[in-house]
Amino acid sequence: MIFVSAHSFIKYLVPIFFFLSLVSYTHASCGDFITEYDYGEGPVDERDPIENCNNPFNADDPAPFTYELTINGQMITENSVIIVPEAESVSGAFHIDRPGNFSAQPLQIYKQEGEDYRQVAAVHNNNFELSPLSEGEYVAVLLYESPPILSSSEPLWRQWLKSVFLPLTALAYSPDYADVVAIPFTVEYESPVPTGASSVLFLPGIQASRLYTEGAFGTEDQVWEPNISSDVEQLEFTDSGYSVNSIYTEDVIDEVNILPIFQGNIYKGFLNMLEGLEEDGIIKDYSAFAYDWRYSVQDIVYSGTRYKNELKSLIDEVESLAQGSLSGQVTIVGHSNGGLLAKVLITELERFGLEHLVDKVVFIGTPHLGTPKAIGTILHGYDQQRLGGIVIDDVVTRNVIKNMPGAYGLLPSEKYIANTAEPIITFSEGEKTQSFIDVYGSIISDANNYKLFLEGADGRVDDNNNISSPYTANKSILEESINLHNNVLDNWSAPNGIVVYDVVGVGLSTIKAIEYRNVVESATCVPGAAGGMPVCSEAKNILRPYAHFTQYGDETVTALSAEDVPGEKYYFDFEDYNLHLINPFASNQHANFTETEQVQSFVKNVITGTSTPIEYFSRNKPNFTTEYEITSIDSPVRVLEEDSEGNQTGVIVKDGKKVILQEIPNSQYFEFAGTKYLIVPKNIDAKVTLYGEDYGGYTLTIATLTKDDDQVVVSELVNAVTTPNLVASFSRIGGAYTQLKTDIDGDGEIDFVTTLDGELVEETEDEVTFDTLRSDIKSLSLSRQKEKGLLLLVNLAEKFSNKAKKHQAFTNLSNKVLEKLSKLVTLYSRKGWIDVGEGDILQEHIKALLNNK
Repeated sequence: MIFVSAHSFIKYLVPIFFFLSLVSYTHASCGDFITEYDYGEGPVDERDPIENCNNPFNADDPAPFTYELTINGQMITENSVIIVPEAESVSGAFHIDRPGNFSAQPLQIYKQEGEDYRQVAAVHNNNFELSPLSEGEYVAVLLYESPPILSSSEPLWRQWLKSVFLPLTALAYSPDYADVVAIPFTVEYESPVPTGASSVLFLPGIQASRLYTEGAFGTEDQVWEPNISSDVEQLEFTDSGYSVNSIYTEDVIDEVNILPIFQGNIYKGFLNMLEGLEEDGIIKDYSAFAYDWRYSVQDIVYSGTRYKNELKSLIDEVESLAQGSLSGQVTIVGHSNGGLLAKVLITELERFGLEHLVDKVVFIGTPHLGTPKAIGTILHGYDQQRLGGIVIDDVVTRNVIKNMPGAYGLLPSEKYIANTAEPIITFSEGEKTQSFIDVYGSIISDANNYKLFLEGADGRVDDNNNISSPYTANKSILEESINLHNNVLDNWSAPNGIVVYDVVGVGLSTIKAIEYRNVVESATCVPGAAGGMPVCSEAKNILRPYAHFTQYGDETVTALSAEDVPGEKYYFDFEDYNLHLINPFASNQHANFTETEQVQSFVKNVITGTSTPIEYFSRNKPNFTTEYEITSIDSPVRVLEEDSEGNQTGVIVKDGKKVILQEIPNSQYFEFAGTKYLIVPKNIDAKVTLYGEDYGGYTLTIATLTKDDDQVVVSELVNAVTTPNLVASFSRIGGAYTQLKTDIDGDGEIDFVTTLDGELVEETEDEVTFDTLRSDIKSLSLSRQKEKGLLLLVNLAEKFSNKAKKHQAFTNLSNKVLEKLSKLVTLYSRKGWIDVGEGDILQEHIKALLNNK
């Protein structure tokens, strides 16, 4: 046997190869093999026809040997994709698992060009370097050849040609002794490393996108924010959870403008911050995605949101933002319900394999597990004061919300019920609560009874006119909401690569439970004879829901819910923040959470990857020492509280319109199922005034929310009588309460005095003396000079009063001095040198001395 090297006489083969190629080329039917040669006059392409279109490289099936092939450290397997740098050489290695390979070039690499295959490499060594590879489709051909055996039965020149020429020709006509494996693969360039911050997708909360419907003659009618209750009625859904009217959205609410009573920023400052980041080139783009919040967050992601002229998809919005992003990714910021929407959106992106488009998600005040406040909203139409509650009627709101899927997503979930240490609903003993107790017991602390209560398993019927009587929930919509929380929201965690930030608001009194109480009141009263006490019907049992609070919340969402997501947690202290505001009237809470400078700075840190310290933010949940007074009173009475600085919280009447004020630092006012609530720090001395609005009975409850987060009833005045002219007041001084003084007919004279528990206090006419005044003044914390000024007037008035026994003229002089003393006390109160309650006592004693003359 004679073995002939494949490299022998290679220079003599070129003309022969060229000749045979021309002969074979005439038979090409499905492309050519292209090999580049240089004969001294520059490179030329030479072609060999592909003879087997179905198997161009005569690859063996099954593969005759095993192998390993890598390029730039990436394994080449059938239809694999490898990533290479653009315009840079690449390295590789191969190994054929069979010894004694006779092939001179056991690895050949071809790039597909239409139907043709161009040879880009012919490799002999197991480790190799290649010129830069362009993007496209390739085939790696691994060849194993046995040594050829030269036979004497064939002319020598033909045997020599076989041994030398055939191994170097295209594999289209590889001889039988060549074993071939062909491996198709794809080459793609490395994506350039993005530089810069991600674009931002902002998802607002519920009720924070404007909603519209088409008006007459092609006009547009804005139905949210509403200015009249009929606007709200247009948002109604059917029992099946579909919108009755054709509603669309266009924009996120930057500032609320419900005339004439409610204006204020919701997202204006936050959106301006994002706009500034874009203008400064820090981010490429941002989108504040308005959506129809009446639908469930799952419907919004799956079905899109209707705008005036298009249907918008959140998936498309993410892809569009990512395409132009400086980082190639998107940071999602979700406030409140927008956070729930973000969770469903990311879950859907993950299903499509697009989760890599998101790098970070920021949850701000998100009710991950729902929040108890939503129970009051669905069953009683509660909490529309935030967007103009005096305009929006609770009865109308409750009817609309009953079939609104978006609202149900905010209800406490089964996980919330399991995680809370206290029952979420309780029933006090009484005639009107007994039907509930018979079915659920005195407390509801398990998910099954909670669901049954919402559905009305006790047999109650919706009472449209009685806002205190709980509605029944829509069973099918409730079931869908429960499933959404159980299957998607409650156990959600971000896919790998997405960093989660959770901002939890604390320090504001937030509903954590509802107690249904049996209250005894007179339903109807009529004016008494000659302006005397009203005549009332016999008292009867009335059902009233009563709210219980926690300081660990942002006024809407409890911390228990807002902190329940895996990620980095940050607590924002609303109590401390609001106390340090320069403008006390500009206090913030859940609705305008994002309008705080600190939250905006935090979001900037997340977007830009910086870590600037931010005031009022903490990684640990703060402990609170402030106690709050909770004053609640039923209709028909208006309530107003005023501190020593003249700040007011409650409802005033201005130009014939009711206006809600929350001027006292860290105070809140709201109405729940016909009951008014005032929540004010107990360490603030203040005067509380009740104003009657009709004839009837009312119940006044005063409770303390302790630093241990317990709500303790301090006093309760049951079935007190009111008239349209009633004015009654009491004060809180140093944490203690004065008596309740009632002017039943509004003539300026106190008709009777009671304790805050309703016990009548008998007053004597001669109990106030000048010594009383002097004692009152000396008990005040006044400077020596201010105290001396008041005492001089008291002494002078007493001197004139004593002389009046002999000469009547001195009576007028005494009265004039007392009136001057009254004006000075008023000035001291206005300046804050005397607390409101203390000033009231002084004024009452001065008035008593004037009346005794």
